[in-house]
Amino acid sequence: MDVQLGISGKDFVILLSDNEIVRSIMALKHDEDKIFEISKHLALSVTGESGDTTNFAEYIVGNAKLYAFSNYHELSVDSCAKFTRNELAQALRSRNPYNVNLLVGGYNPNSGKSALYRIDYLSSIAKVSFAAHGYGSYFCYSIFDKMYKEDLSQDEAIEILAACIGELNKRFIIKHSTFTIKIINKSGLSVLKNEDFLPLIQLSTSLSLGMSLQSEIIKVCQDLGFDPTVHLDSSKLVFINSKADPKTLKNEKFVMGIDEAGRGPVLGPMVYAASFCTEKNYEKFKNLGFVDSKAIDEQKREKLFLSLTSEDVKKYSGGLAHVLSPKEISESMLQITKYNLNFLAHDTTMNLIKQALDMGYQISHVYVDTVGPPESYNKKLSSRFPNIKFTVAKKADSLFPIVSAASIFAKVLRDVIIKNWVFPESLHLSTPISKNMGSGYPSDPVTVKWLSENIDYIFGYPDVVRFSWSTCSKLLESKAAKVDFSEDEPKEPNPYKRKFNVQPTLKTTLEESKKVEVFPNRSLLLQKYSISLFEEF
Repeated sequence: MDVQLGISGKDFVILLSDNEIVRSIMALKHDEDKIFEISKHLALSVTGESGDTTNFAEYIVGNAKLYAFSNYHELSVDSCAKFTRNELAQALRSRNPYNVNLLVGGYNPNSGKSALYRIDYLSSIAKVSFAAHGYGSYFCYSIFDKMYKEDLSQDEAIEILAACIGELNKRFIIKHSTFTIKIINKSGLSVLKNEDFLPLIQLSTSLSLGMSLQSEIIKVCQDLGFDPTVHLDSSKLVFINSKADPKTLKNEKFVMGIDEAGRGPVLGPMVYAASFCTEKNYEKFKNLGFVDSKAIDEQKREKLFLSLTSEDVKKYSGGLAHVLSPKEISESMLQITKYNLNFLAHDTTMNLIKQALDMGYQISHVYVDTVGPPESYNKKLSSRFPNIKFTVAKKADSLFPIVSAASIFAKVLRDVIIKNWVFPESLHLSTPISKNMGSGYPSDPVTVKWLSENIDYIFGYPDVVRFSWSTCSKLLESKAAKVDFSEDEPKEPNPYKRKFNVQPTLKTTLEESKKVEVFPNRSLLLQKYSISLFEEF
C-alpha cells in the first residue's frame, strides 16, 4: 500500500512517502527512502514496482547531475519534470516500460517560486498545488481540497499531510509507522523527523473522529488527573507523566523552564508551569516549534500543548503545573500581613522545582521568566537550590524554547479552566451567570461590563473574581453594601503569623439595601433561607 503525497506553497514544496517495500502480503523492508535528491533545491518521489522505481529514479538523478556538471548550472524544476516525463514516454513506447508514478518538486532560486509536478506511469504530466499516488490518493484528495489554500504556510502544509496520514490510518487495515518527509525551500532540502511528525498524526486522528481541539484538551487534562469542568476551589498540581523515569535514568540530567499565565487578569486562576526534558534531547525538544504563547493564536497554542503531552514527546520530557485559584490569590493579598504577587510567584516557582526534585529528577539547569529584578531573583533561587544553575531573564519565554513550552502549558491550562468555569453561585439563581467574561484583564471592556453586571449587593462577586484587584474594590465600594471589619488584636503580636482572626461586623440598613438592586433575582437566596436584613448585628 504505497503512500506518496506532495504539496506546494509559494516558496516551498513538501514530499512525503512511506518507507515500506512489500511483495504480496510480505513486508520486505521498512526503511526505504523513496524520495531521491536531484540537487539542493530539487527532489523526485517515486512509487511502483521496487525494481523499476530504483532503476528509473537513479537514471533520472544521474542524468540531471551529468547535465549540471556539463553545463555549470542545475536543471530547473520545470526542465527536470519535462525531461523525466519524456524519458518515461520513450520507455513506454519501447518494449521495456517503467511501472512507476512520480512527483517532481522543488524551488527555483532565480524566480523565488516553487513548483510541483505529478507524473503517472502513462507519462501524463500536470503542474499541481498538491498531489497523491497510490491507494492513499482515494482518501487524500478530499482532504487537500478542504484544507488547502493559496497562501498556506509551511506548518499548515505539514498539518494537511498529517491529516491525510491520520485518515489513511483510520481507513486502512495496515498502518504505516514511519515516513520520509523532505522539505525543499530557499534554504535547500531538509528532512522532517518522524518524532516531530507523528504527534501531529495523533492529533489529526482525534480531530477526524469528531473531537474538537477543546474536547481533546479537556480529555488530556482529565487523563493527567485534573478536570477543568469541575469547580476550582483550591490549588491543584497537574503533572505530565514523563516516560523518562528518573529511577531508570539514574545519571540523566534534566533542563527545566518555568513561566506563568494569568498574573494580570482580575478573573480566574493564575497558573505556574514547568516543562523539563533530558539534556541530551534538548536539541530535539527545541525543534518541536515551541514559542512564546503570546506570539501565536489559540489554535496553534492548543496544538503545541497536545504535542507536548503526546506519547513520543513524553519519552524524554514532562511537565508540572501549579493552578492557584482566584479565591486563594485574594486571601493571600488581603490578609493582614501582605503576601503580594511577587512573593506568591517566587514561592510557587520554588515549589515546582522542589516537586520535580522530590520525584527524583536531577535538574541541572532552570530557565525562569523573571518576576522583579532578574539579578535578585536569580540570587534568591540559587541560595535555595545551590546545586542548580539558574538563568533568570526578562521575556525568557521568547528566548528559550523550554520556557516557551512552559508558557504554552500554563496558558492553555488557564484558558480551558476559564472556558469551562463552574459557578456554584448559579445554583441559587433563576438566571445562570454569564460565561462571557472577556479576557479577564481590567482593560478589557467586556470584562469590565461583566464585572458591573454580575455584582451582588450583599455577597459581592462569584469566586472566579479576585477581590484584591483595585478594579473590584472600586466597584464594590460604589455598588455593594458597606462593610466594616473590626480587628481583634492579639495580646502578643506574632511577626511570623501571617493571618489573624477577624470578627466581621456588617452595618447596613433596609433603606440602603433597597437603593441598588443590580440583580433582583439575587435575593432568592435570602428568600429561600428566610434571611432578613437588620440595621446592625
